[in-house]
Amino acid sequence: MNPICEACGKELGPGPMPERCPHCGCELNGVPTAPMPSTATSTVELHIPTVSAVEPDDREYLEEGVMVPPKRPGLKGHVGRFEIVETLGKGAMGQVYLAREPMTETLVALKLLVPDLRDNATVVKYFLAEAKHMYSMSHPNILKVMEVSNSEEGPFFVMPYLTGGNLRNRITRGQGMSAEDILPLARQMAKGIAYAHERGIIHRDLKPDNILLDEKGRAKVADFGLVRTVFNDSVLDVSKKTSLGTPAYMSPGVANGLAEDTRCDIYAFGAILYEMLTGSTPYTGSTVDEVVQAVRANPPLPIHKLVPHADKGLTLIAEGAMERELRDRYATMEDVLADLERLRHGQKPIGPHATARRNRLPLLIGLGSACAALAGFLAITFWPETEADLALAPTPSPLPTQHPTSTPEPSDLIAAGRTFLDQGKTLEARIEFDKALRRNPNDVDALVAFADAFKAELRPRLETQYLLRASKLDPKRSELHQRIIVLLLRIGHTQPARNTFNAWKYHLPEDPELPEWEAKIAAKEKELQENPALQRSIRPAPPPPLRQSPPPLPPAAQQSTEEESNV
Repeated sequence: MNPICEACGKELGPGPMPERCPHCGCELNGVPTAPMPSTATSTVELHIPTVSAVEPDDREYLEEGVMVPPKRPGLKGHVGRFEIVETLGKGAMGQVYLAREPMTETLVALKLLVPDLRDNATVVKYFLAEAKHMYSMSHPNILKVMEVSNSEEGPFFVMPYLTGGNLRNRITRGQGMSAEDILPLARQMAKGIAYAHERGIIHRDLKPDNILLDEKGRAKVADFGLVRTVFNDSVLDVSKKTSLGTPAYMSPGVANGLAEDTRCDIYAFGAILYEMLTGSTPYTGSTVDEVVQAVRANPPLPIHKLVPHADKGLTLIAEGAMERELRDRYATMEDVLADLERLRHGQKPIGPHATARRNRLPLLIGLGSACAALAGFLAITFWPETEADLALAPTPSPLPTQHPTSTPEPSDLIAAGRTFLDQGKTLEARIEFDKALRRNPNDVDALVAFADAFKAELRPRLETQYLLRASKLDPKRSELHQRIIVLLLRIGHTQPARNTFNAWKYHLPEDPELPEWEAKIAAKEKELQENPALQRSIRPAPPPPLRQSPPPLPPAAQQSTEEESNV
Protein backbone atom coordinates (compact mmCIF):
# COMPACT_ATOMS: atom_id res chain seq x y z
CA MET A 1 0.00 0.00 0.00
CA ASN A 2 1.43 3.34 -1.06
CA PRO A 3 0.32 6.72 0.33
CA ILE A 4 -1.74 9.08 -1.82
CA CYS A 5 -1.70 12.86 -2.14
CA GLU A 6 -4.54 14.49 -0.22
CA ALA A 7 -4.80 17.29 -2.81
CA CYS A 8 -4.82 15.44 -6.15
CA GLY A 9 -5.60 11.89 -4.98
CA LYS A 10 -2.75 10.29 -6.93
CA GLU A 11 -0.57 7.55 -5.54
CA LEU A 12 2.92 8.67 -4.48
CA GLY A 13 4.74 5.41 -5.07
CA PRO A 14 7.11 3.43 -2.87
CA GLY A 15 9.95 4.86 -0.83
CA PRO A 16 10.20 7.64 1.72
CA MET A 17 7.44 10.20 1.60
CA PRO A 18 8.58 13.48 -0.08
CA GLU A 19 7.79 16.93 1.27
CA ARG A 20 5.75 17.83 -1.82
CA CYS A 21 3.64 15.78 -4.23
CA PRO A 22 5.53 15.02 -7.47
CA HIS A 23 2.24 15.26 -9.42
CA CYS A 24 0.67 18.52 -8.21
CA GLY A 25 3.43 20.12 -6.09
CA CYS A 26 1.22 20.47 -3.02
CA GLU A 27 2.77 20.17 0.43
CA LEU A 28 2.20 16.74 1.92
CA ASN A 29 0.89 16.74 5.45
CA GLY A 30 -0.91 13.84 7.07
CA VAL A 31 -1.25 11.94 3.77
CA PRO A 32 -3.85 9.19 3.96
CA THR A 33 -3.14 5.64 2.93
CA ALA A 34 -4.46 4.40 -0.40
CA PRO A 35 -7.77 2.56 -0.12
CA MET A 36 -7.86 -1.20 0.04
CA PRO A 37 -8.88 -3.01 -3.19
CA SER A 38 -12.09 -4.11 -1.49
CA THR A 39 -13.34 -0.53 -1.25
CA ALA A 40 -12.09 0.85 -4.57
CA THR A 41 -11.55 -0.69 -7.97
CA SER A 42 -9.31 0.26 -10.85
CA THR A 43 -12.26 1.76 -12.71
CA VAL A 44 -13.29 4.07 -9.86
CA GLU A 45 -10.73 6.63 -8.70
CA LEU A 46 -11.48 8.44 -5.45
CA HIS A 47 -10.52 12.03 -6.15
CA ILE A 48 -10.39 14.86 -3.64
CA PRO A 49 -10.80 18.14 -5.52
CA THR A 50 -8.06 20.76 -5.27
CA VAL A 51 -8.79 24.48 -4.96
CA SER A 52 -8.13 24.93 -8.69
CA ALA A 53 -10.45 22.06 -9.61
CA VAL A 54 -13.55 23.09 -7.70
CA GLU A 55 -16.35 25.33 -8.94
CA PRO A 56 -15.66 29.10 -8.93
CA ASP A 57 -18.11 29.80 -6.10
CA ASP A 58 -16.58 27.06 -3.97
CA ARG A 59 -13.08 28.29 -4.77
CA GLU A 60 -13.92 31.70 -3.31
CA TYR A 61 -15.04 30.14 -0.05
CA LEU A 62 -11.91 27.99 0.14
CA GLU A 63 -9.51 30.81 -0.71
CA GLU A 64 -11.16 33.15 1.81
CA GLY A 65 -10.98 30.52 4.55
CA VAL A 66 -14.75 30.38 4.96
CA MET A 67 -14.72 26.72 3.91
CA VAL A 68 -11.98 24.34 5.07
CA PRO A 69 -10.61 21.95 2.38
CA PRO A 70 -12.14 18.46 2.44
CA LYS A 71 -10.65 15.81 4.68
CA ARG A 72 -12.02 12.86 2.76
CA PRO A 73 -13.25 12.08 -0.76
CA GLY A 74 -16.72 13.03 -1.87
CA LEU A 75 -16.87 16.33 0.01
CA LYS A 76 -16.47 19.93 -1.06
CA GLY A 77 -15.12 21.03 2.31
CA HIS A 78 -16.04 21.77 5.91
CA VAL A 79 -17.79 24.71 7.55
CA GLY A 80 -17.55 24.45 11.29
CA ARG A 81 -18.47 20.90 12.17
CA PHE A 82 -20.57 20.45 9.03
CA GLU A 83 -19.39 18.52 5.98
CA ILE A 84 -20.30 20.23 2.69
CA VAL A 85 -21.68 17.68 0.23
CA GLU A 86 -23.02 19.64 -2.75
CA THR A 87 -24.42 22.98 -3.91
CA LEU A 88 -28.19 23.46 -3.67
CA GLY A 89 -28.54 27.02 -4.98
CA LYS A 90 -27.52 30.63 -4.72
CA GLY A 91 -29.64 33.40 -3.23
CA ALA A 92 -29.48 37.16 -2.96
CA MET A 93 -26.75 37.30 -0.33
CA GLY A 94 -25.42 33.78 -0.03
CA GLN A 95 -25.03 30.28 -1.34
CA VAL A 96 -26.91 27.27 0.01
CA TYR A 97 -25.17 23.91 0.37
CA LEU A 98 -26.30 20.43 1.25
CA ALA A 99 -24.33 19.59 4.39
CA ARG A 100 -24.09 16.75 6.86
CA GLU A 101 -23.69 16.82 10.61
CA PRO A 102 -21.14 14.01 11.17
CA MET A 103 -22.17 13.05 14.70
CA THR A 104 -25.81 12.38 13.83
CA GLU A 105 -25.36 12.04 10.04
CA THR A 106 -28.26 14.44 9.59
CA LEU A 107 -28.55 16.20 6.23
CA VAL A 108 -29.13 19.94 6.51
CA ALA A 109 -29.15 23.01 4.27
CA LEU A 110 -26.39 25.45 5.18
CA LYS A 111 -26.43 29.03 3.90
CA LEU A 112 -23.14 30.94 3.64
CA LEU A 113 -22.70 34.64 3.00
CA VAL A 114 -21.12 35.54 -0.35
CA PRO A 115 -17.35 35.80 0.36
CA ASP A 116 -16.74 39.26 -1.11
CA LEU A 117 -19.55 40.66 1.06
CA ARG A 118 -18.25 39.07 4.26
CA ASP A 119 -16.34 42.18 5.36
CA ASN A 120 -19.27 44.52 4.73
CA ALA A 121 -20.80 45.21 8.14
CA THR A 122 -24.14 46.25 6.62
CA VAL A 123 -24.42 43.04 4.59
CA VAL A 124 -23.50 40.88 7.57
CA LYS A 125 -26.14 42.69 9.60
CA TYR A 126 -28.86 41.95 7.04
CA PHE A 127 -27.70 38.37 6.54
CA LEU A 128 -27.91 37.70 10.27
CA ALA A 129 -31.22 39.59 10.40
CA GLU A 130 -32.62 37.09 7.88
CA ALA A 131 -31.44 34.25 10.12
CA LYS A 132 -32.87 35.94 13.21
CA HIS A 133 -36.27 36.48 11.62
CA MET A 134 -36.48 32.89 10.40
CA TYR A 135 -35.25 31.59 13.76
CA SER A 136 -37.89 33.62 15.60
CA MET A 137 -40.73 32.21 13.50
CA SER A 138 -42.22 28.85 14.28
CA HIS A 139 -44.87 27.77 11.82
CA PRO A 140 -45.40 24.53 9.88
CA ASN A 141 -45.39 26.45 6.60
CA ILE A 142 -42.19 28.47 7.18
CA LEU A 143 -38.75 26.88 6.92
CA LYS A 144 -37.22 26.92 10.39
CA VAL A 145 -33.63 28.00 11.10
CA MET A 146 -31.98 25.46 13.39
CA GLU A 147 -28.66 27.16 14.13
CA VAL A 148 -26.99 30.54 13.55
CA SER A 149 -23.24 31.22 13.68
CA ASN A 150 -21.20 34.40 13.28
CA SER A 151 -17.70 32.97 13.52
CA GLU A 152 -14.46 34.60 12.38
CA GLU A 153 -14.55 32.58 9.16
CA GLY A 154 -17.89 34.09 8.24
CA PRO A 155 -21.56 33.98 9.23
CA PHE A 156 -23.81 31.09 8.28
CA PHE A 157 -27.05 29.49 9.38
CA VAL A 158 -28.45 25.99 9.20
CA MET A 159 -31.91 24.88 8.09
CA PRO A 160 -33.61 21.50 7.61
CA TYR A 161 -32.96 19.84 4.26
CA LEU A 162 -36.25 19.18 2.45
CA THR A 163 -36.28 16.38 -0.07
CA GLY A 164 -39.32 17.52 -2.05
CA GLY A 165 -37.52 20.24 -4.02
CA ASN A 166 -39.29 23.53 -4.64
CA LEU A 167 -42.52 24.67 -6.25
CA ARG A 168 -40.68 25.61 -9.44
CA ASN A 169 -40.08 21.92 -10.09
CA ARG A 170 -43.80 21.19 -9.78
CA ILE A 171 -44.84 23.70 -12.45
CA THR A 172 -44.66 22.44 -16.03
CA ARG A 173 -43.83 25.25 -18.44
CA GLY A 174 -46.84 26.12 -20.58
CA GLN A 175 -49.17 23.79 -18.69
CA GLY A 176 -51.19 24.80 -15.67
CA MET A 177 -51.62 22.64 -12.59
CA SER A 178 -54.99 21.22 -11.59
CA ALA A 179 -57.11 23.02 -9.01
CA GLU A 180 -56.88 19.94 -6.76
CA ASP A 181 -53.09 20.28 -6.69
CA ILE A 182 -53.03 24.09 -6.43
CA LEU A 183 -55.50 24.67 -3.60
CA PRO A 184 -53.69 22.83 -0.75
CA LEU A 185 -50.34 24.38 -1.72
CA ALA A 186 -51.90 27.85 -1.99
CA ARG A 187 -53.50 27.51 1.45
CA GLN A 188 -50.20 26.40 3.00
CA MET A 189 -48.29 29.28 1.39
CA ALA A 190 -50.94 31.78 2.48
CA LYS A 191 -50.83 30.50 6.07
CA GLY A 192 -47.05 30.90 6.24
CA ILE A 193 -47.08 34.38 4.71
CA ALA A 194 -49.96 35.50 6.93
CA TYR A 195 -48.05 34.28 9.99
CA ALA A 196 -44.97 36.31 8.96
CA HIS A 197 -47.12 39.40 8.36
CA GLU A 198 -48.71 39.02 11.79
CA ARG A 199 -45.20 39.24 13.25
CA GLY A 200 -44.49 42.40 11.24
CA ILE A 201 -42.22 40.65 8.71
CA ILE A 202 -42.45 41.22 4.94
CA HIS A 203 -40.72 38.72 2.63
CA ARG A 204 -40.32 40.90 -0.50
CA ASP A 205 -39.01 38.12 -2.77
CA LEU A 206 -41.72 35.48 -2.96
CA LYS A 207 -41.43 33.21 -5.99
CA PRO A 208 -41.79 29.48 -6.73
CA ASP A 209 -38.07 28.92 -6.07
CA ASN A 210 -38.54 30.09 -2.47
CA ILE A 211 -41.46 27.75 -1.77
CA LEU A 212 -39.87 24.48 -0.65
CA LEU A 213 -41.67 21.14 -0.33
CA ASP A 214 -41.07 18.47 2.27
CA GLU A 215 -41.22 14.72 1.73
CA LYS A 216 -45.04 14.83 1.96
CA GLY A 217 -45.37 17.69 -0.52
CA ARG A 218 -46.22 20.33 2.08
CA ALA A 219 -45.17 23.89 1.25
CA LYS A 220 -42.77 25.91 3.38
CA VAL A 221 -41.84 29.54 2.69
CA ALA A 222 -38.06 30.04 2.68
CA ASP A 223 -35.32 32.54 1.81
CA PHE A 224 -36.19 35.73 3.67
CA GLY A 225 -33.02 37.31 2.25
CA LEU A 226 -34.76 40.59 1.38
CA VAL A 227 -36.87 40.58 4.52
CA ARG A 228 -37.82 43.81 6.22
CA THR A 229 -40.24 44.65 8.97
CA VAL A 230 -43.16 47.03 8.79
CA PHE A 231 -41.25 49.21 11.24
CA ASN A 232 -38.13 49.57 9.06
CA ASP A 233 -38.13 50.37 5.38
CA SER A 234 -34.38 49.96 4.80
CA VAL A 235 -33.68 47.39 2.09
CA LEU A 236 -30.23 46.03 1.36
CA ASP A 237 -28.71 47.11 -1.94
CA VAL A 238 -24.92 46.94 -1.71
CA SER A 239 -23.25 47.80 -5.02
CA LYS A 240 -26.21 46.24 -6.83
CA LYS A 241 -25.14 42.79 -5.64
CA THR A 242 -28.65 42.11 -4.49
CA SER A 243 -31.96 42.74 -6.15
CA LEU A 244 -35.09 44.11 -4.59
CA GLY A 245 -37.07 41.10 -5.68
CA THR A 246 -37.63 39.00 -8.79
CA PRO A 247 -39.05 41.12 -11.65
CA ALA A 248 -41.71 38.67 -12.86
CA TYR A 249 -43.31 38.69 -9.39
CA MET A 250 -42.90 42.41 -8.60
CA SER A 251 -45.89 44.63 -8.13
CA PRO A 252 -46.04 47.75 -10.34
CA GLY A 253 -45.33 49.93 -7.30
CA VAL A 254 -42.16 48.03 -6.41
CA ALA A 255 -41.09 48.04 -10.07
CA ASN A 256 -41.42 51.83 -9.97
CA GLY A 257 -39.15 52.03 -6.94
CA LEU A 258 -41.86 52.52 -4.33
CA ALA A 259 -41.74 50.81 -0.93
CA GLU A 260 -45.03 48.95 -0.56
CA ASP A 261 -46.28 47.35 2.62
CA THR A 262 -47.33 43.71 3.12
CA ARG A 263 -49.39 43.98 -0.05
CA CYS A 264 -46.23 43.55 -2.16
CA ASP A 265 -46.16 39.97 -0.82
CA ILE A 266 -49.87 39.61 -1.65
CA TYR A 267 -49.12 40.64 -5.24
CA ALA A 268 -46.25 38.14 -5.46
CA PHE A 269 -48.53 35.42 -4.06
CA GLY A 270 -51.03 36.23 -6.81
CA ALA A 271 -48.25 36.03 -9.41
CA ILE A 272 -47.25 32.58 -8.12
CA LEU A 273 -50.89 31.48 -8.27
CA TYR A 274 -51.05 32.90 -11.83
CA GLU A 275 -48.08 30.75 -12.83
CA MET A 276 -49.52 27.65 -11.18
CA LEU A 277 -52.79 28.14 -13.11
CA THR A 278 -51.24 28.92 -16.51
CA GLY A 279 -47.74 27.44 -16.49
CA SER A 280 -46.38 30.89 -17.41
CA THR A 281 -45.10 33.83 -15.41
CA PRO A 282 -47.30 36.94 -15.55
CA TYR A 283 -44.60 38.88 -17.40
CA THR A 284 -41.80 37.79 -19.68
CA GLY A 285 -38.88 39.42 -21.45
CA SER A 286 -35.43 38.69 -22.79
CA THR A 287 -33.79 40.89 -20.14
CA VAL A 288 -34.55 41.96 -16.60
CA ASP A 289 -35.19 45.52 -17.77
CA GLU A 290 -37.74 44.31 -20.33
CA VAL A 291 -39.63 42.41 -17.64
CA VAL A 292 -39.60 45.42 -15.30
CA GLN A 293 -40.87 47.67 -18.09
CA ALA A 294 -43.65 45.18 -18.84
CA VAL A 295 -44.69 45.17 -15.17
CA ARG A 296 -44.80 48.97 -15.14
CA ALA A 297 -46.71 49.29 -18.41
CA ASN A 298 -49.79 47.04 -18.34
CA PRO A 299 -51.53 44.30 -16.37
CA PRO A 300 -50.71 40.72 -17.42
CA LEU A 301 -52.84 38.80 -19.88
CA PRO A 302 -56.02 37.57 -18.12
CA ILE A 303 -55.76 33.99 -16.96
CA HIS A 304 -58.84 32.83 -18.90
CA LYS A 305 -57.19 34.07 -22.12
CA LEU A 306 -54.30 31.67 -21.56
CA VAL A 307 -56.24 28.81 -19.97
CA PRO A 308 -59.99 29.05 -20.66
CA HIS A 309 -60.75 26.10 -18.38
CA ALA A 310 -58.78 27.47 -15.39
CA ASP A 311 -60.59 27.24 -12.06
CA LYS A 312 -62.74 30.37 -11.72
CA GLY A 313 -62.39 30.68 -7.96
CA LEU A 314 -58.58 30.45 -8.01
CA THR A 315 -58.52 32.83 -10.97
CA LEU A 316 -60.55 35.40 -9.03
CA ILE A 317 -58.17 35.15 -6.07
CA ALA A 318 -55.03 35.35 -8.23
CA GLU A 319 -56.20 38.39 -10.16
CA GLY A 320 -57.56 40.06 -7.02
CA ALA A 321 -54.17 39.66 -5.36
CA MET A 322 -52.48 41.13 -8.47
CA GLU A 323 -54.53 44.31 -8.74
CA ARG A 324 -52.20 47.12 -9.76
CA GLU A 325 -53.49 49.69 -7.26
CA LEU A 326 -53.07 49.02 -3.54
CA ARG A 327 -56.64 50.08 -2.81
CA ASP A 328 -57.98 47.44 -5.25
CA ARG A 329 -55.79 44.59 -3.97
CA TYR A 330 -56.55 42.23 -1.09
CA ALA A 331 -55.86 44.18 2.10
CA THR A 332 -54.30 41.31 4.07
CA MET A 333 -53.18 37.72 3.57
CA GLU A 334 -55.89 36.77 6.06
CA ASP A 335 -58.45 37.92 3.49
CA VAL A 336 -56.73 35.82 0.82
CA LEU A 337 -56.69 32.81 3.14
CA ALA A 338 -60.38 33.31 3.95
CA ASP A 339 -61.24 33.11 0.24
CA LEU A 340 -59.09 29.99 -0.18
CA GLU A 341 -60.97 28.41 2.72
CA ARG A 342 -64.27 29.29 1.02
CA LEU A 343 -63.08 27.49 -2.11
CA ARG A 344 -62.06 24.51 -0.02
CA HIS A 345 -65.63 24.25 1.29
CA GLY A 346 -67.19 24.63 -2.15
CA GLN A 347 -68.17 28.28 -1.73
CA LYS A 348 -67.48 31.18 -4.06
CA PRO A 349 -64.66 33.54 -3.00
CA ILE A 350 -65.69 37.08 -2.12
CA GLY A 351 -62.68 38.85 -3.62
CA PRO A 352 -60.54 41.80 -2.49
CA HIS A 353 -63.45 44.00 -1.36
CA ALA A 354 -65.00 41.55 1.06
CA THR A 355 -65.01 44.12 3.86
CA ALA A 356 -67.00 46.61 1.82
CA ARG A 357 -69.50 43.96 0.83
CA ARG A 358 -69.92 42.81 4.41
CA ASN A 359 -70.47 46.39 5.54
CA ARG A 360 -73.17 46.87 2.93
CA LEU A 361 -75.00 43.65 3.81
CA PRO A 362 -77.00 45.01 6.78
CA LEU A 363 -77.98 48.02 4.67
CA LEU A 364 -79.16 45.79 1.83
CA ILE A 365 -81.12 43.62 4.26
CA GLY A 366 -82.71 46.73 5.74
CA LEU A 367 -83.61 48.07 2.31
CA GLY A 368 -85.05 44.70 1.38
CA SER A 369 -87.24 44.67 4.48
CA ALA A 370 -88.37 48.22 3.84
CA CYS A 371 -89.24 47.40 0.23
CA ALA A 372 -91.21 44.34 1.32
CA ALA A 373 -93.17 46.39 3.85
CA LEU A 374 -93.84 49.07 1.24
CA ALA A 375 -94.99 46.47 -1.27
CA GLY A 376 -97.39 45.01 1.29
CA PHE A 377 -98.74 48.44 2.13
CA LEU A 378 -99.30 49.27 -1.54
CA ALA A 379 -100.94 45.91 -2.17
CA ILE A 380 -103.38 46.41 0.68
CA THR A 381 -104.05 50.05 -0.17
CA PHE A 382 -104.60 49.73 -3.91
CA TRP A 383 -106.02 46.22 -4.18
CA PRO A 384 -109.39 46.27 -6.06
CA GLU A 385 -112.18 46.10 -3.47
CA THR A 386 -115.82 45.01 -3.64
CA GLU A 387 -118.71 46.94 -2.07
CA ALA A 388 -118.96 44.29 0.71
CA ASP A 389 -115.29 44.74 1.47
CA LEU A 390 -115.75 48.48 1.63
CA ALA A 391 -118.70 48.11 4.00
CA LEU A 392 -116.76 45.87 6.37
CA ALA A 393 -113.50 47.77 6.22
CA PRO A 394 -112.88 50.05 9.22
CA THR A 395 -111.96 53.64 8.75
CA PRO A 396 -108.13 53.83 8.88
CA SER A 397 -106.53 56.06 11.47
CA PRO A 398 -104.13 58.68 10.13
CA LEU A 399 -100.42 57.69 10.37
CA PRO A 400 -98.26 59.96 12.50
CA THR A 401 -95.87 62.14 10.60
CA GLN A 402 -92.30 60.69 10.86
CA HIS A 403 -89.10 62.64 10.30
CA PRO A 404 -86.09 60.57 9.31
CA THR A 405 -83.20 60.79 11.69
CA SER A 406 -80.41 62.78 10.07
CA THR A 407 -76.94 61.18 10.10
CA PRO A 408 -74.04 63.62 10.12
CA GLU A 409 -71.79 63.54 7.10
CA PRO A 410 -68.06 62.73 7.52
CA SER A 411 -67.23 66.36 6.74
CA ASP A 412 -69.48 67.49 9.62
CA LEU A 413 -67.82 65.03 11.99
CA ILE A 414 -64.37 66.20 10.92
CA ALA A 415 -65.38 69.83 11.44
CA ALA A 416 -66.68 69.01 14.93
CA GLY A 417 -63.48 67.16 15.72
CA ARG A 418 -61.34 70.09 14.59
CA THR A 419 -63.33 72.36 16.90
CA PHE A 420 -62.40 70.06 19.80
CA LEU A 421 -58.82 70.06 18.55
CA ASP A 422 -58.68 73.85 18.61
CA GLN A 423 -59.84 73.69 22.23
CA GLY A 424 -57.06 71.26 23.13
CA LYS A 425 -59.50 68.34 23.59
CA THR A 426 -57.60 65.80 21.51
CA LEU A 427 -59.42 62.71 22.79
CA GLU A 428 -62.82 64.18 21.95
CA ALA A 429 -61.42 65.22 18.57
CA ARG A 430 -60.21 61.70 17.80
CA ILE A 431 -63.61 60.28 18.70
CA GLU A 432 -65.23 62.49 16.05
CA PHE A 433 -62.52 61.62 13.49
CA ASP A 434 -63.05 57.95 14.30
CA LYS A 435 -66.76 58.30 13.53
CA ALA A 436 -65.87 59.87 10.17
CA LEU A 437 -63.51 56.99 9.34
CA ARG A 438 -66.20 54.48 10.23
CA ARG A 439 -68.46 56.16 7.70
CA ASN A 440 -65.72 56.20 5.06
CA PRO A 441 -62.48 54.28 5.82
CA ASN A 442 -60.77 55.97 2.85
CA ASP A 443 -61.60 59.54 3.82
CA VAL A 444 -58.27 61.35 3.35
CA ASP A 445 -59.38 64.42 5.32
CA ALA A 446 -60.28 62.23 8.30
CA LEU A 447 -56.87 60.54 8.17
CA VAL A 448 -55.11 63.90 8.02
CA ALA A 449 -57.23 65.13 10.93
CA PHE A 450 -56.20 62.07 12.94
CA ALA A 451 -52.56 62.90 12.12
CA ASP A 452 -53.10 66.45 13.38
CA ALA A 453 -54.55 65.10 16.63
CA PHE A 454 -51.55 62.84 17.21
CA LYS A 455 -49.26 65.76 16.37
CA ALA A 456 -50.91 67.74 19.15
CA GLU A 457 -50.36 64.78 21.50
CA LEU A 458 -46.66 64.64 20.52
CA ARG A 459 -46.97 61.17 19.02
CA PRO A 460 -44.96 61.44 15.77
CA ARG A 461 -45.06 57.74 14.91
CA LEU A 462 -48.86 57.64 14.85
CA GLU A 463 -48.90 60.98 13.08
CA THR A 464 -46.66 59.52 10.38
CA GLN A 465 -48.79 56.38 10.06
CA TYR A 466 -51.95 58.30 9.27
CA LEU A 467 -50.15 60.66 6.90
CA LEU A 468 -48.72 57.69 5.04
CA ARG A 469 -52.15 56.15 4.65
CA ALA A 470 -53.56 59.46 3.44
CA SER A 471 -50.73 59.96 0.94
CA LYS A 472 -51.28 56.50 -0.54
CA LEU A 473 -54.97 57.24 -1.05
CA ASP A 474 -54.29 60.71 -2.48
CA PRO A 475 -50.69 60.67 -3.76
CA LYS A 476 -51.02 64.01 -5.55
CA ARG A 477 -51.19 66.08 -2.37
CA SER A 478 -47.64 67.31 -2.08
CA GLU A 479 -48.14 68.75 1.40
CA LEU A 480 -48.68 65.22 2.75
CA HIS A 481 -45.38 64.01 1.31
CA GLN A 482 -43.65 67.07 2.73
CA ARG A 483 -44.98 66.46 6.24
CA ILE A 484 -43.89 62.82 6.12
CA ILE A 485 -40.39 63.75 4.94
CA VAL A 486 -40.04 66.31 7.73
CA LEU A 487 -41.02 63.73 10.35
CA LEU A 488 -38.64 61.12 8.96
CA LEU A 489 -35.67 63.45 8.60
CA ARG A 490 -36.20 64.67 12.15
CA ILE A 491 -35.27 61.20 13.44
CA GLY A 492 -32.64 60.49 10.78
CA HIS A 493 -34.62 58.01 8.67
CA THR A 494 -33.20 59.24 5.38
CA GLN A 495 -33.92 56.15 3.26
CA PRO A 496 -37.67 56.10 4.06
CA ALA A 497 -37.69 59.86 3.47
CA ARG A 498 -36.17 59.31 0.04
CA ASN A 499 -38.74 56.58 -0.69
CA THR A 500 -41.50 59.06 0.15
CA PHE A 501 -39.82 61.64 -2.07
CA ASN A 502 -39.68 59.11 -4.95
CA ALA A 503 -43.42 58.44 -4.57
CA TRP A 504 -44.08 62.18 -4.65
CA LYS A 505 -41.88 62.61 -7.73
CA TYR A 506 -43.57 59.67 -9.46
CA HIS A 507 -47.06 61.14 -9.06
CA LEU A 508 -46.12 64.84 -9.46
CA PRO A 509 -43.02 64.90 -11.66
CA GLU A 510 -43.49 68.58 -12.55
CA ASP A 511 -43.84 69.85 -8.98
CA PRO A 512 -41.45 72.86 -8.72
CA GLU A 513 -40.77 72.12 -5.04
CA LEU A 514 -39.12 68.76 -5.73
CA PRO A 515 -35.51 70.03 -6.09
CA GLU A 516 -35.67 71.89 -2.79
CA TRP A 517 -36.85 68.81 -0.89
CA GLU A 518 -34.37 66.51 -2.59
CA ALA A 519 -31.62 68.87 -1.45
CA LYS A 520 -32.94 68.68 2.13
CA ILE A 521 -32.76 64.88 2.08
CA ALA A 522 -29.26 64.92 0.55
CA ALA A 523 -28.08 67.38 3.22
CA LYS A 524 -29.37 65.14 6.02
CA GLU A 525 -27.76 62.07 4.41
CA LYS A 526 -24.43 63.89 4.23
CA GLU A 527 -24.75 65.09 7.83
CA LEU A 528 -25.37 61.56 9.14
CA GLN A 529 -22.61 60.10 6.97
CA GLU A 530 -20.09 62.59 8.34
CA ASN A 531 -21.27 62.16 11.92
CA PRO A 532 -22.58 58.59 12.51
CA ALA A 533 -22.96 59.22 16.24
CA LEU A 534 -25.65 61.78 15.43
CA GLN A 535 -27.96 58.96 14.30
CA ARG A 536 -28.17 57.62 17.86
CA SER A 537 -28.60 61.02 19.44
CA ILE A 538 -31.66 61.94 17.38
CA ARG A 539 -33.60 58.76 17.96
CA PRO A 540 -37.06 59.65 19.23
CA ALA A 541 -37.79 59.29 22.92
CA PRO A 542 -40.63 56.99 24.01
CA PRO A 543 -43.96 58.69 23.34
CA PRO A 544 -45.83 60.18 26.30
CA PRO A 545 -48.87 58.21 27.49
CA LEU A 546 -52.26 59.17 26.20
CA ARG A 547 -54.53 61.08 28.54
CA GLN A 548 -57.14 58.38 28.14
CA SER A 549 -57.43 55.17 26.22
CA PRO A 550 -58.17 55.98 22.58
CA PRO A 551 -61.42 54.78 21.05
CA PRO A 552 -61.30 51.49 19.13
CA LEU A 553 -60.15 52.12 15.60
CA PRO A 554 -62.24 51.09 12.61
CA PRO A 555 -60.93 48.28 10.40
CA ALA A 556 -59.54 50.80 7.95
CA ALA A 557 -57.65 52.62 10.66
CA GLN A 558 -56.36 49.35 12.11
CA GLN A 559 -54.74 48.66 8.76
CA SER A 560 -52.56 51.67 9.35
CA THR A 561 -50.13 49.42 11.21
CA GLU A 562 -49.12 48.26 7.75
CA GLU A 563 -48.32 51.84 6.85
CA GLU A 564 -45.41 51.87 9.31
CA SER A 565 -43.41 50.29 6.47
CA ASN A 566 -41.86 53.67 5.70
CA VAL A 567 -41.37 54.78 9.32
